[in-house]
Amino acid sequence: MRFRRTLAVASMITSMALACQLYGQSTSSWIPIQGEPLQTSSSIRPTKGSTYVSVLFRGASVYQQSNWWTSFVEKKRQAVLSISVDGNIRGIHVQDTRASSPIELRKNRTNVDFGYSDVPIFQKLPTTFDSISVTVAISKTAEDGLQSLMTGLADISKGTPGLKVSDQSFGVVSGVKMLADYLFNKQLLVPKINSPSAISSDLRPAGLYVILAGDSQSDYDQYLTSPPGRQGLRWENGRLTWNDQTVRGISYFVVEINYSQRVFADPLDALSYGTLRPWSALYQLTRREIYGINKTDDTKSVIDTIRSHLSAARTFLDSDPDYVQAERDAIDNAVRNKVQEELEARLAKLGPVHVEPASQSTTPSQPSEAVPGPAEPPDSGIRPGGPWVLLGPEDKKPTELLRQMQSEEQRERVLQTIEQIRAEPPERRPPQ
Repeated sequence: MRFRRTLAVASMITSMALACQLYGQSTSSWIPIQGEPLQTSSSIRPTKGSTYVSVLFRGASVYQQSNWWTSFVEKKRQAVLSISVDGNIRGIHVQDTRASSPIELRKNRTNVDFGYSDVPIFQKLPTTFDSISVTVAISKTAEDGLQSLMTGLADISKGTPGLKVSDQSFGVVSGVKMLADYLFNKQLLVPKINSPSAISSDLRPAGLYVILAGDSQSDYDQYLTSPPGRQGLRWENGRLTWNDQTVRGISYFVVEINYSQRVFADPLDALSYGTLRPWSALYQLTRREIYGINKTDDTKSVIDTIRSHLSAARTFLDSDPDYVQAERDAIDNAVRNKVQEELEARLAKLGPVHVEPASQSTTPSQPSEAVPGPAEPPDSGIRPGGPWVLLGPEDKKPTELLRQMQSEEQRERVLQTIEQIRAEPPERRPPQ
């Protein structure tokens, strides 16, 4: 009796071992391949913290006769392809999921596509992450009657905007992620194959990548090399080829990785956010303040307001996790230069102005001891056409700005203004 039980247990263990071997799966690492990318960024060298990364899912194909596939083929069951993002950016945990439409599980000696191609997983994500992963998985529905739910998941996925770090910082989670988590937690979707991460902290070079899958490495070994003078693996017109022949008999996923140095070609385009971002709203408000100057007496109070708005805007911009520091600097400098340009144009229309220097303070009871004269005064914040709103080492001197002015009439007005400020008796200068 004991011998029979022992034999039965041994037979069971042997059967399980054979089943694991039979239905096992092997996946390659992500392999760079040739092809025409949807976006071109090969000239940009990815640098951690100063560039943006975009990942597009270009296509997938499953060989329906692979043992790992046929092992879970079942009537009234479907397979779903999903892509998951998980990472940590500037202390913010980011997660997102995308899913394809379901396909029927069948056994055929053919490859089947999921009809899921050229889908952006995320675009222009700042490379300020501590860690990040992008994985592709194929899962099977575990119950009957889930096809409509899977189709709804795919429809929501199509309409969901790309991952934004700022949204995640406020706890905003996409509907696709929430529904996918529910399905996996309730084991209504069971993962059957997973890829290693398509990107990592070491930032792969830009280009197309493929991961190959089969029952064993021998299924795809031949595709890992390229004979001399041949093209090897190439993605073209929605299909994977090897030496100009369509790849069949194995499964594969294709992604594209791109890098960019800026979100906005022109930094001032960032203001198109309007009131959607607090820093954009403040920058816009700053520019509107300029047109509230209707007489020269308004200048001092408006300049103070402008500087306050610019300072607050920069504080909000610096805390926005969707941008790298170089672009934040570019946006802030571009807006300040634009504000200065518009301020000078406004004041030029009003004629010569009298403005209290920003770095000096006088009161009627304590008049300044400065002696007016033709000598160059200390750097007081006075600039052509009015106070220069940029405060810092990048400030330009009046003579530099004068050389940039196109109008002779404007030059004359500015020169008159500067002379009037210099000649103004201290006791007549308005207090700050």
